[in-house]
Amino acid sequence: MKLLTTISDTLDPGFGRIVAVDLERETAEIVLEWVPPPSLRTSGKGFLGLAWLGAPGRSDLIACAHAGLCRIDPATWTVSGVLHQPCMNDLHHVAVHDGRLLVTNTGLDRIDVFETSGQFVGGWDLSPAWIAAERLSGCNPSRGSWAGALQLGWKLNSNALEDERFPPNLEQSASPSLPFPTRKTRHFVHPNHITMLGGRPLVTRFIDRSIQDLADWSFSIPETPGHPHDGELHGDCFWITCTTGLIIGYAIKNGRLTPQEIERIDIPRRIGRSGWCRGLVVTDHLIVVGLTAVQYMPPFGWSDPDFSKTETSILAIDRRTLKLIARVDFQRFGQLPKLFGMVELPTMRD
Repeated sequence: MKLLTTISDTLDPGFGRIVAVDLERETAEIVLEWVPPPSLRTSGKGFLGLAWLGAPGRSDLIACAHAGLCRIDPATWTVSGVLHQPCMNDLHHVAVHDGRLLVTNTGLDRIDVFETSGQFVGGWDLSPAWIAAERLSGCNPSRGSWAGALQLGWKLNSNALEDERFPPNLEQSASPSLPFPTRKTRHFVHPNHITMLGGRPLVTRFIDRSIQDLADWSFSIPETPGHPHDGELHGDCFWITCTTGLIIGYAIKNGRLTPQEIERIDIPRRIGRSGWCRGLVVTDHLIVVGLTAVQYMPPFGWSDPDFSKTETSILAIDRRTLKLIARVDFQRFGQLPKLFGMVELPTMRD
């Protein structure tokens, strides 16, 4: 089995890289390195989510850069177009459905929708528009004031947000003087992954640990057992990763996602390897998942203070035996490499 994955490095100036992975040979090689224009470049932020625009292996790819979507020709490994809007920040994932691109605009806690031509058609806000306007203008709300602004109720309370400064080591990158697309923002929902189940958009919400159905705003999974990242459909299951190393398959019944667990795999306990878990491909025979070495204690998604044994690698797990059958080490791809999105690369046959 072959894959494509995106990789970046915390210490690099924001290059976008795609790596081709051969699980059978346990090899990986960089096939594309893209240097964003200065107006879209953010240190340590490369390509994140990845999707085929059409038939896998026979169409262009769409990759999420930090502040834009890149259309990529895999025949020549060149970026043939960039879709950018000034409200884009920290794009995490893109899904292609019914001729449209659904994009998790994570830095603004929003899902944007475009035609494949690049025409904007709509989207879903996960917080009120006035909060988004304040954030676009430079406000970095405190978590408390953001939560309070969602619950104003029927009294004429003041619609004010408390601007909370970032720690000194992050103040420069979060400065209101920076353009929004390259500015560090405080995330409150952190939508990671968008997936279409029929006509129902499902979004993984990292910070409040839930899966939301945007068709009716219900929470299909009100509480996941960890902070969710990926959300992939295969068969009658919706598969998620949780960043501590859980992979969970939830049942789909009558076209709706249910909270019924069909399968749960704890990678550190079952496989004996650990890392920030994101990047997922599920087939009839394999579960392929990415791990990234943890470099510091994050505010969400990780609890073990000892992360000295975490690693950056791709693991292939046999679905029948739940045994590790392949591992590709990515540590050689940088000083602090980070894995993100993955898609299957079909073998082309004449």
